[in-house]
Amino acid sequence: SNMATPSDELQAARSQIRQSKRALRDTREKLKNILDDETDDTKKIINDLQVKEVNLTKCIEELESRIAELELSIDNERSQIARQEGRSRVALPTSPTAEKQNKHAISLFMSASEHEQDDKRDDDIDNHETPSKILSSASSDQLTAADLGALS
Repeated sequence: SNMATPSDELQAARSQIRQSKRALRDTREKLKNILDDETDDTKKIINDLQVKEVNLTKCIEELESRIAELELSIDNERSQIARQEGRSRVALPTSPTAEKQNKHAISLFMSASEHEQDDKRDDDIDNHETPSKILSSASSDQLTAADLGALS
């Protein structure tokens, strides 16, 4: 099934891990309830159950890390889409109230992403433009589309 999307795969992994956890519970329950009468048959049953327990435990750990990977890649995909949508929204001419909300969102966004953007911003700026000048123009009330272009 090469066509499976990450979210299909995530669903499959989640149902697999549920089954494995049930099987592990059952296996441990059986181990707890078995009476070891020292016969070979019983020893074999206990041994098989212990092997099964180890395998299921390993399987569950692998599924857990696979699920974490898938969740991460799905989150990344979603935030990329959200960022793209956000960009196209900001670029649209808007009503004054929406303009204010955008401005607020942009300043929030800027303060949130300042850390990661620092190095990048320094490269983009030519020598007359200091970061503080750019930041002060961003926080002033006349934030135009042109300013946004300069910032992004």
